[in-house]
Amino acid sequence: MDRRPASADAFPRPGGAYRIGEVLDEERREEVYAFRYAHYYRHLPGAEGVDAAGCRVVSPHDAASTHIVALDPEGRLLAVGTGTPADLPGLPEHWKELLDLPRLAAFDLSKVLVYSRLVERPDCRGGTLFLEFFKHCARLFTAAGFRHTVHYCAPSLVALYERLGYRCYGRPRTLREGTFRIPMILNVIDHEHLRRAHPAFLRATEGVLPPADEALVARVLPETGEIPLCLQDPPERLEHVRRLAPVGAAIPDSAAAALRRASIVDMDPGTSPLLWQAPADSTDDPDIPDPPPLWHVLSGSCTLAGPDGTTEERPAGSFIDAGGRSAIRCTAPGKLLLLGTSGHPSGTRTPVPEVAIDGWQDLGVHPVRTAL
Repeated sequence: MDRRPASADAFPRPGGAYRIGEVLDEERREEVYAFRYAHYYRHLPGAEGVDAAGCRVVSPHDAASTHIVALDPEGRLLAVGTGTPADLPGLPEHWKELLDLPRLAAFDLSKVLVYSRLVERPDCRGGTLFLEFFKHCARLFTAAGFRHTVHYCAPSLVALYERLGYRCYGRPRTLREGTFRIPMILNVIDHEHLRRAHPAFLRATEGVLPPADEALVARVLPETGEIPLCLQDPPERLEHVRRLAPVGAAIPDSAAAALRRASIVDMDPGTSPLLWQAPADSTDDPDIPDPPPLWHVLSGSCTLAGPDGTTEERPAGSFIDAGGRSAIRCTAPGKLLLLGTSGHPSGTRTPVPEVAIDGWQDLGVHPVRTAL
């Protein structure tokens, strides 16, 4: 990627303005590596690149990557994110499988960017910084010649990224540290989808957006042809879920509001939708991502294992609340509906309501349950 001076773009925020720009010196890079660890990865000691002794997270490809940061008026980090060309030698092996890079070679990997390790300071989560950060990075990467941006996403953030123009593709995977991640892609040559999903993206990239080529996207990634659930009109959303739900499942019209923040995920046998659990003594830590979400098994089946070693089979039509489970594995190919999205850019932890949802009827009574 071309190197360029850090941006001086400034945006208002409570307590002052923040600036978003590119890191150009080694000292600031080291601050980025330490920030990653302090505000997220210290809870994931098994994650790739984590140096617990040095309190930093750094990988070999970081040296050739572009690091974007948001700074407060005093120059302190508020958020960091990293862009890595997909044709860079020495990429992590698990990226190739998780992000399906061999298939994306049809796009030309020199035009594909892996966007990873977006971390915000806890007091910035849920505010305007994330969106401004996203738009700045989108313009920067598009201007540098990238046409496709990919990342692996936490389940609770899928609907948020879908509303920004990203779409799920490929197959979900459970990473070595135990986190379940879903590959997503933003195709800036798919103007038709961006116009529906996130018109602000088109405005943010005005002047640098490449010509449209929706046919190429459809040929390489045919699974992205379906409009994400959260972008459909309420009647469409209900009809979509009703088509996938088991025969006889009662899905009332009142579920439409909950489905606005829902997403549908394809599952392979052996994969697990269980989000990593916070340490027992850290449940009030604002750095910890959202609690495990609520799943509805649309098709296929899952096996749940409790901390005492007991197992329980959940067929299509069942609800799964991952709280307190030591393992969840899909035992048959199928689709899961994720209802526990927070709607926040990062996982600010909120209390889990003491409300058991046994069926769709309760969604109309307790719609707040989707705001975990």
